[in-house]
Amino acid sequence: MRTSYFTKIVLAVLLLTSVYPSNARGARAGTIWPNPLLGTWANVDADRRGLLTVTIKASNGGVTVDAAERAGSPASASYSGPVPATLYSESVESPKAVAFHAQYKDSLTRRTIVGQIRGQYLEVQFFTEWTDGSGRYDYHLAARMAKEAGTGKPVP
Repeated sequence: MRTSYFTKIVLAVLLLTSVYPSNARGARAGTIWPNPLLGTWANVDADRRGLLTVTIKASNGGVTVDAAERAGSPASASYSGPVPATLYSESVESPKAVAFHAQYKDSLTRRTIVGQIRGQYLEVQFFTEWTDGSGRYDYHLAARMAKEAGTGKPVP
């Protein structure tokens, strides 16, 4: 029996969709729009020890996060960034980014940063786990941040 051209096409499509399902883990039906998060966010309590700034940038089809901390002095230190971030929307129907998380790893620590837009602010949680066996206590920083002028569109 001879198969028609149409039958061959249908069989090829069925084969490809079984090998590459559209809802497979890692496949994306849509891209989350990062614009509400993009820019440099500064701690509204800049005198406080802890997170000083968080910079979120579009990069190679994704988003990167770079956080800087104020150690004991006015000087700041970056956490080996920028690092890739994962974006989250407020629902499965919304493409607008409202939150992110990213992880920094170095020879001493594993650091996780999580941020969520609340009104005009970015609420940030920063968790540090010491992996060097030094016996230091893991710690947590929290900050409310406002977008710096000229570093991205204001949050509506």
